[in-house]
Amino acid sequence: MRRLLVLLLLLACTNSFSVAQDCEIVFGGSLTLLPPEGNLGQSAAPVSQQTQFGYDLFMHHVVEQKGPFQVGDQLCTVRIKVIPENGTPASVRAAYEELVNDPEVDFFLGPTTSTLSLQARAVTEAAGRILIGTTAAADAFVAGGQYTFNTLPRGSKAFDLALVVLALDRAHTISMIVHEDDALSVSGCSKVESVAASLGMTVRDRYAIRNVTDTPSQDAAAALDYLEHNNTLFSDVLVVCALNTLSIAIVDELQVRNELPNAVALFPFTGGWPVSPLRPYMLATTQWSPEARFPADDWYGSNQEFQVLFKELNGVAPDVGGMTGALAPIMLLNAILTGGSLETSDVLFALSRTSMATFAYGETTYGVDNAITASNVVLQFDQNGSSHVVAPLQAATSPVVYPIPKWDERTYNPDFFQYTSEIVMAVLAGVGAAISVILMVFVAAMHSRPAIHAAGMLFCEVILLGSLFLYAAEFTWMIYQNDGTCAALPWLLCCGFVLIFGTMVMKTWRIRRVFHNPKLKRVEITNLYLMACVGTMLAVQLLLLVLWTAIDARSVTMKVVDPDRPVLDELECSWSTVDIVFSSLIAAYWSVIILTGLVLAFLIRSVTYTLYNESKLIAFSVYNMFFFILLILIIEVVPIDDQQTVFIVRSLALILATFITVMVLFVPKVYYVLSNKSRDSGTHSFRSTLTTSSSSLGSPPRAVQVGSTQSSSVQLQVPCPTCGRKYLALENE
Repeated sequence: MRRLLVLLLLLACTNSFSVAQDCEIVFGGSLTLLPPEGNLGQSAAPVSQQTQFGYDLFMHHVVEQKGPFQVGDQLCTVRIKVIPENGTPASVRAAYEELVNDPEVDFFLGPTTSTLSLQARAVTEAAGRILIGTTAAADAFVAGGQYTFNTLPRGSKAFDLALVVLALDRAHTISMIVHEDDALSVSGCSKVESVAASLGMTVRDRYAIRNVTDTPSQDAAAALDYLEHNNTLFSDVLVVCALNTLSIAIVDELQVRNELPNAVALFPFTGGWPVSPLRPYMLATTQWSPEARFPADDWYGSNQEFQVLFKELNGVAPDVGGMTGALAPIMLLNAILTGGSLETSDVLFALSRTSMATFAYGETTYGVDNAITASNVVLQFDQNGSSHVVAPLQAATSPVVYPIPKWDERTYNPDFFQYTSEIVMAVLAGVGAAISVILMVFVAAMHSRPAIHAAGMLFCEVILLGSLFLYAAEFTWMIYQNDGTCAALPWLLCCGFVLIFGTMVMKTWRIRRVFHNPKLKRVEITNLYLMACVGTMLAVQLLLLVLWTAIDARSVTMKVVDPDRPVLDELECSWSTVDIVFSSLIAAYWSVIILTGLVLAFLIRSVTYTLYNESKLIAFSVYNMFFFILLILIIEVVPIDDQQTVFIVRSLALILATFITVMVLFVPKVYYVLSNKSRDSGTHSFRSTLTTSSSSLGSPPRAVQVGSTQSSSVQLQVPCPTCGRKYLALENE
């Protein structure tokens, strides 16, 4: 009994193996693999080579690695039989007649072009045999073609998704240019009006190009002249359905005129377009894109994985022909496995109910006309000419750019004084610098006058020199920057600040020392001592600058504001870790100086020194500089997208801070000098009143006599009836 069971088991295994070997499914087709004849053959040959590579991948990756396949109660293998032909309609028809009469062939795969597919379709339809074509020809799916299916989206669906994504981005109006003599172009634009209407968009105008001349630029100019005359050129979307030579001429003419609507959609998109410099931001439709990121299927994986498998096997990347060569047998095999039968009626029914994931289109089905329902992939090229998938959304690699950049927004050629605002600020800084130079000459010429002598000629010249540094800094802080301006800017700003603010702080400190003197002791603070203090402050600043420059001098960097509009890019000085550290140290140093100046200015607020009232002028200048420095800091720290606004506010703050300080300090001096011209003598004697608060002098305000000569000292004589002397002299050299 046991031997009988073993014998029966062996017999069952043998029968099963025998059945698997006997069930062979044969797909038949023709490819232009012989020396091609005529233009049709020349165009079909390279596609046929790719299609053959797709068949090879199917056999290697699907049949050999995933087969045999269970079809009903049979275990079957698959084979593809290809008959070479030369690309003529007659040779293709003969090949399919041979295949139809071959008892081995069960189903058929289509050739590689629309015209040749129609020849194959005529033979297979007459024989009642199923054909999976590899074209999108509309004529292949007319009424009565019940046995013919395809693997490419219809040309008439070219703009479906393109208009959808544009509608989502708020495009509303469309103008069209159609090459009426080209059937493919007409097919591509045939559904634009109906699709647009369904999306709430309006086709404003349509220009038909007929009888194309030998000069495409003339035809392009005529089309654009027509739309421009009708005021419809600048609709949201310009749809161009024309052969590549003509569509390139149209876009080229748009560039010549420096005109561009918000979007330009092209069909078909082959031939010269991939190498045209005009392609950035054009919307184009294609039946399949290697970049599309559809979910992985059960046969080849993802779109990207399919390409890796294809190139590993064949040594070249797949194109549309390679994709259809790999996909068509999958569609047919899936229907056979789903129907569980090799009967034509069962497979036909399964094909009509196809719903499967494919690497090329995602979820894939057939419509009532047996045409695949997948939409064309919508591409848009970036600034560098690389293509990106923008639709279908589930396969998109980037969002659609809408509106597209205008022609003059696509390049950035920075230079000094490129903007009017730069010229205006440069003129203002130049005027301010000229005034400072004039004042330096004036101070030097009038140094013996009381108003200049009392203020200290050296102090005045140092403050004016600092103003020149700050005005010069404006020329290194323009919208356009380079490595030189970035390196020079900290030096000019820091030196100018210390020379002006440091000098004012020291003069404020001297006023504080002189008038906050309850015991009325003799106070002697020479100009040389104050300048030594200012020099020390400047030395500290220079030390920080030298170390900063030696370790890592600032350089220019490019800030990309909008990758699609280089004209908006900004040049800015770098902010490396070293830059941040030294900027922080300098900011802390400035804070100490500013805080000291603000405190001293507050402490001398009650001093009324009518000898040119310089104490209050200096205090006001300190507050003025602090306010504008704070404004510049806020502008630099707070993120503001408008570069022009930042530049204008920052420049005005820097120029006004310097200009107002100079005017406040020197206009009164100029006034006093000019109003006292007639008193220019060897010795000047005048009186002034100085009032101090009781808190600072310890007694009610008293009259003060101030004597001044052309010597290097200014003596302030303060009445002091309680200190044993008639006057207490306060020397100011």
